[in-house]
Amino acid sequence: MRSLLLLIAIAGPVSAQQLPVWRLAASPTLSIGVVEGDPLLQFGTIIDAAWLSNGSIVAADAQAYELRYFDAQGRIIGRVGRRGAGPGEFRWLQGIYVGPGDSVLGLDANRLNLFGPDRAFVRTIPIPEVGPPDSVFRLDVWLHGQFWIEGGLSAEERTRIRGQLNRLPALDQASGYRYVKVAQDGALWIREPLRGATDFRWTILDAHGQPIAVAVTPIAFDLYRIEPARALGRWTGEDDVNFVRVYAWTRNAERGPVPAWLTDRGATRPAADLALLPGRLATLRSTVRRLVVAQEAYFADNVTYTVDITRLTWESPEGVRLDIIRAGSRGWVGVAADPAFGVVCGMGVGEGTPRGWREGYASCSTLVERN
Repeated sequence: MRSLLLLIAIAGPVSAQQLPVWRLAASPTLSIGVVEGDPLLQFGTIIDAAWLSNGSIVAADAQAYELRYFDAQGRIIGRVGRRGAGPGEFRWLQGIYVGPGDSVLGLDANRLNLFGPDRAFVRTIPIPEVGPPDSVFRLDVWLHGQFWIEGGLSAEERTRIRGQLNRLPALDQASGYRYVKVAQDGALWIREPLRGATDFRWTILDAHGQPIAVAVTPIAFDLYRIEPARALGRWTGEDDVNFVRVYAWTRNAERGPVPAWLTDRGATRPAADLALLPGRLATLRSTVRRLVVAQEAYFADNVTYTVDITRLTWESPEGVRLDIIRAGSRGWVGVAADPAFGVVCGMGVGEGTPRGWREGYASCSTLVERN
């Protein structure tokens, strides 16, 4: 957090109406991947990537069922895993966790494969041993009120994040929900629904819930790890070619307004009839399930799924807001929100399935009461 505050101080004071705007640098500081050439530098579907303490990177390729290790200059230094159900193998590789001493945990559906700092397989860990006992969301993708949150593994972290989100104004009827990414320093990056835009727009809140900046990122770049000075993620190029990339954040004199939904502290949600909540949750679950048909129709014409809901032939039930969090050629994840009740339901298909979730199964948040 100290480094984040230092960068804010360098950028200058933040006014009540304007925030510094962060953008990715024009070129990446590191790009790993090729269209043609070394097979170890060709990726199928990168579903996660993380830094190790010495600056090296480990990336998870779901299509290859393996973890690949690269040094700080992007040179391949090793790989582990393969398709299968045995020790150190993956049936459905979903993500990466970095443990003590640069050990690496690869999430495989209902278990974790642990590899030591030397990349040797250590053991398999059942999922029930991992994560806080938090409803059905035992890993780092969970729902709370009108928020979809990625990050926050410990019960203490989740308590802090819940409290911070609960203090925000209620979202209006047009907003539906917000996607939240927890940065490495604990800051909350809250993303606006795409709604036909060409870039994602994020509002960054510090540990005290105060807005400190706005970040703009292209749709082609999926953020996997966020630090104050840089970001690590997947870049999707032409023909759905995947690259692991690191970008520096650029900051100049550009300023942007604090989002209206965040400044409207007087916003309130009319009291909802709780007797109707089970029926509304059933509607939300049905809505995200029906999204399968619309996405498959889009896939038939484009050989990929879309992250832009405006590109689909779709009509949501009355009072329901639908959005797509991410999508690619091998899967997607969508969320349906009911602003009147302040709840959301989400579901993933294929490699878009959230970590620790069952594919095609719709899970919902609980109602959040506000003071």
